[in-house]
Amino acid sequence: MHKATSLLHIFLSYLLYLCWAQNCPERNGRFADPSQCDAYIECEDGIPTPKLCPDGLMFSNEASFFSYPCVYPGQTDCSSRPSTQPAQPTASCPHQFGYYLLGDANNCGQYLNCAHGKGYTFNCPEGLAFNHVSLRCDWADLVPTCNAEGYLGFTCPVTYSNELGYPAEYSYHRAAGSCDKYFICIQDRPRLFGCPEGQAFSEDTKKCEDERDVSGC
Repeated sequence: MHKATSLLHIFLSYLLYLCWAQNCPERNGRFADPSQCDAYIECEDGIPTPKLCPDGLMFSNEASFFSYPCVYPGQTDCSSRPSTQPAQPTASCPHQFGYYLLGDANNCGQYLNCAHGKGYTFNCPEGLAFNHVSLRCDWADLVPTCNAEGYLGFTCPVTYSNELGYPAEYSYHRAAGSCDKYFICIQDRPRLFGCPEGQAFSEDTKKCEDERDVSGC
């Protein structure tokens, strides 16, 4: 399998060489392939060398000449050069490298990190969801692919401002069955928070208090 992958890489590099058998745009630098996002040409003293990022990584025009030019898909714009090399999947990964959400819109907190075809599973901190664009754990309501209400198991009730009678921009609610966890609803979207040890969320003051002073806790 490793030998076949190496031969494929050599073959693709040769095809790139044929496509880039021309003068360098500049004497030194790296330059993106016009149609393939994971391919580029590296020029040194006017001599072009075709290059190919590892499977799952893309070439970034913004990388300096002295830094590694291959990044994750969400970190560069591939809209004008959408082609990529054939995928090299393994038993645990769709590509050799990359971050991938595990689960669905109602289960957004687990993701897979693939490195050299080996997958490593990670869990976001409680209440956060994996954002496939920023490649980090984020508030669930800020992740387009996540149903924050379904994932957190809480739907914000409609609340109103006492002064104006308009829907309130923020509201606070204790989590069901828990004294130390609560939701802050921001424009009707929930975010889960927790009180420090020894404290509980008070529905009266809308903040964390000594648990001995909070009714029902």
